[in-house]
Amino acid sequence: MEGRPGFKRLLRALASTSGVLLIIVITALSIQALQQQAGADHNDSSGEAALLPVSTLALQPESGFTTTARLTGRLHPAREVALAFEPAGRVVDIEVALGDAVSEGQILARLDTRRLLARRAEIQAQLDETAIALELARLEEDRQQSLRESDLNTRQALDRSRTERRRMEAMLSGLHAGLAGVDADIDDSALRAPFAGRITEKHIELGAMLAGSTPAFQLMDHRRLEALIGVPASKAAALVQAGETVTLNSRGQDFTGTVRSLIPEIDASRQTATLIVDVDNGNGLIPGQLVEWKTETLIEEPGYWVPTTALASGERGLWSLLVAEPDSNGIAIVRRASVEYLHGNGSHVFVRGTVNSGALVITEGAHRIVPGQRVQLLRQATP
Repeated sequence: MEGRPGFKRLLRALASTSGVLLIIVITALSIQALQQQAGADHNDSSGEAALLPVSTLALQPESGFTTTARLTGRLHPAREVALAFEPAGRVVDIEVALGDAVSEGQILARLDTRRLLARRAEIQAQLDETAIALELARLEEDRQQSLRESDLNTRQALDRSRTERRRMEAMLSGLHAGLAGVDADIDDSALRAPFAGRITEKHIELGAMLAGSTPAFQLMDHRRLEALIGVPASKAAALVQAGETVTLNSRGQDFTGTVRSLIPEIDASRQTATLIVDVDNGNGLIPGQLVEWKTETLIEEPGYWVPTTALASGERGLWSLLVAEPDSNGIAIVRRASVEYLHGNGSHVFVRGTVNSGALVITEGAHRIVPGQRVQLLRQATP
């Protein structure tokens, strides 16, 4: 009987705890119901707010695209020649050094001419002697001609005197030719520059004994340059015409040139033809430098320019675009269009395929969208 009041107190405590728990459960269920109702009301009021917004580009048809080709070549001197002494002799004077700039007609080196001068004096003496003998032969011929007219000598005597005169004339002509040859050798013993330029090679030394036609110097016209550029054989004739002005570049320096000609021969290994361009202003340029020519070619092929970001890989070597087909409320359905990649310039690509002019191409975020998805259209990008 003494334990019954404690038991009653326990029953009252349990009843109080159960009431609190019941109140908590009822409150939580009420809050959840209110949140669900609020979410339903929000969805009913916002409509399509959950649709993904996309930017699009309206396709504009193009008749073709321009490609830029970078063709390379090398600078060469327009004139370069190996200079040599024609006669043999000993080098007694060298007036230029390797790398010197020379003017047209400037003497570069000389050979010893003492033997040539002695030979000239010898021939001159023979020539003088022969000239005297020729004068006597002419006088004798005139005398025999007078005697023959008076029937005081024979025809044979006249013929002999005439033949002697002719022999002396032939001998005199030969001596004149020999003298001219010696004079030419004396003149050629002084090696002169045939044009203004720069000495790029030197093969002789002072005191050296040279045989005839031994190379002495290499002379280059450094002021006049030409560019030899390899161009595709299939497009060579269409790229440029003789007389046309082109812009070239070498080591970051732009300069102009005039097309001289196209060598009518194909390099079998590279399938290129050689274009010759006369450099209009070669200041600061050096033979042997690489030269680049950027040329643009119009490819007539209908298609569309689209941003690179709009392109996705497709099947069988093709690419794909996502096209948005809108309704009157600005909501669009996405479909896939297959296209062929024709040309690219880094930020844009030129394509053709199953798209029409004016189609709205999704320009960004194509990886987040699948065909059949509904999207919200935003601004249109510029081509």
